[in-house]
Amino acid sequence: MISIDNLTEAELTALHNRIVDRLKELQREKALSAMSELRIGDVVRFQSEQSVVAGIVIRLNKKSVTVHSAGNNRWNVSPELLTLVRRPEELADLEDELKRYLSNE
Repeated sequence: MISIDNLTEAELTALHNRIVDRLKELQREKALSAMSELRIGDVVRFQSEQSVVAGIVIRLNKKSVTVHSAGNNRWNVSPELLTLVRRPEELADLEDELKRYLSNE
C-alpha cells in the first residue's frame, strides 16, 4: 500500500490523474470484451428505466451497441448492460425469434 501522507499537492494530482487514466483503460477493456461476445442479429435484453427491453443487435458501434426492439424503437446501449438471449442460426428468423421471446415474458 502506498502512503500518501507525505506527498505534495502536485504529486497527489499526478497520482490522481494516473488512477483516472487506469480506470478509464479498465472500463474500455471491459466494454470491448463485452462487445466481442455480441454479433449482429443476436437477440438481447437489457433493463431500461421503465422495464426490461428485448431486441435484436443491428449495429456494433465504437462504444455502444444499437438494439432494435418492438415498436420500431432503437436503443444505443453499453455492451456491459446487454444479456445475450439467443443467437439465431439464420437471419431470416430474427423477427419470429423476437416475437417468440417477447410472448414468453
